[in-house]
Amino acid sequence: MAVYNSYLERMKRHGMPEMGGGKVVFRVDGEEYTIDEDDTCPCPVEDGKNNYPTDYNHMGVGVDINELKHSLSKSMNIQLSKIKVVEADYEPQSQAELMQCPKAGRIVKHHDESMLVVVRYREGHSEHCRFQVQVVSIVIRDVVPEVKCKDLREIICKCSKYALATDRHTRYKKQVRGHTEYCACNGIEIFEEKEYKYKPGWNGRTFYVSCGRIGGPTFCRLAAKVYKGLEVNPHGLYFAKTEQEKSWGPRLRDKVVEVLDDHILPKMVRVVPRACYNMHQYHRYSHCVLPTKCFRAFHGIACVCDICSHKHRDSNNMFGGVTAIVTMLKNKDNISQYHCLDTYSIDGIKPVSLALEDRSLLLEHARAELHSTTKVQEGPNYLDPSRAGLVMYNHMFMENSHHGVGDYIETYDYNSWDKVKHLSGVTSLYQGGK
Repeated sequence: MAVYNSYLERMKRHGMPEMGGGKVVFRVDGEEYTIDEDDTCPCPVEDGKNNYPTDYNHMGVGVDINELKHSLSKSMNIQLSKIKVVEADYEPQSQAELMQCPKAGRIVKHHDESMLVVVRYREGHSEHCRFQVQVVSIVIRDVVPEVKCKDLREIICKCSKYALATDRHTRYKKQVRGHTEYCACNGIEIFEEKEYKYKPGWNGRTFYVSCGRIGGPTFCRLAAKVYKGLEVNPHGLYFAKTEQEKSWGPRLRDKVVEVLDDHILPKMVRVVPRACYNMHQYHRYSHCVLPTKCFRAFHGIACVCDICSHKHRDSNNMFGGVTAIVTMLKNKDNISQYHCLDTYSIDGIKPVSLALEDRSLLLEHARAELHSTTKVQEGPNYLDPSRAGLVMYNHMFMENSHHGVGDYIETYDYNSWDKVKHLSGVTSLYQGGK
């Protein structure tokens, strides 16, 4: 059974079609993409050979590398010579390795190719099994035009001044001689007991300008605002005071939607149609999803500015989806950071480190794969970053209408259903709608 069936019961609540056992036609911009829903492998794979959760099919599978290259060449309408496929070996990390700061290992980058694909051979599958080769990561060159990339970077830099930064995966701490010390991968300068201080501007930063799920709740972080009748502004900037400062959040969201519709989603549906279909179906009733016209894909936007992200899996993300990362470099000839696939090696050298070029698009299943980003070599500066990144993702339990206020009520206030019946004139928030 494919891993994206794990939330099938929750999806059935919305009358969504059951996955598995046939073919579906996914129509996008007048084109039809036929998707095979039969993900059942006949191979008698031994227990422990599946390497769960790193076994999945929605990024692409094949009998061998040659078949996979021909399939991508046909779908992308590019020559075989323009596709570089790199085979990597899966090697789980020890607990000691997990607590180390990220460092580049075997660097993998484009030369004359338009597409870079990292794959692995699964253990226990026969040589004729169509699930033997699995796609782990895809990097596509020159996806976003240079002008739009420059505009995006400028808006992200403006937003970084007023956004509330997060310290998620930004540092490791350890006990040294009875006190706590943190790593300085993101430019941390001074430590005073539990508090840490930054030299202004000279540090990496991650911030969100979208809906999202934080921790355990099975609803959007904005559900409480909907319940209380407050203004819902998913792209608000926490420290923005004037109207001009506050306008940068909506401008960023609009620019992201434009880039998605014009450049990213048309590429994605050709490369990973199964994942695109999963995300579109999952967001049919969601009010959190970005209002793209091509198809409904992402609800989450994270902006990264010279951030060193330590080893992690995005466990809040949905099954069967994909995370997309657009890279914008200050100097396109200087790659100062590497995206590491920490559980993969090539010729015994670990980790596989992807050199993400300016205007490139990275696709990966971040929920399953352990990944990280190395620190900036010249020193981080979120005000004028060497590398700015736009990360688009999907959390689980974000498929409800009205930001999941129905689940919020069930969780925190069982007797207050009547208080929200006036919202958009709906009688049941579980039935979805506009």
